[in-house]
Amino acid sequence: MAPVTLDEAVAQVQARTGGRVLSAETLEEEGQRVHRIRVLLQDQRVRDIRVDAATGQWQ
Repeated sequence: MAPVTLDEAVAQVQARTGGRVLSAETLEEEGQRVHRIRVLLQDQRVRDIRVDAATGQWQ
């Protein structure tokens, strides 16, 4: 799988959850780059979603 930019990960999370992105950042976790996206879901819950920057897979 191809690497995923932070902007691509944000767009993917927004499209799949239908929520509003509150914040997004790229972190280094256990030697791997991970995009952490905080999203406000339609039921008013806040969820942190981690997207592997190398594969685009949600964690």
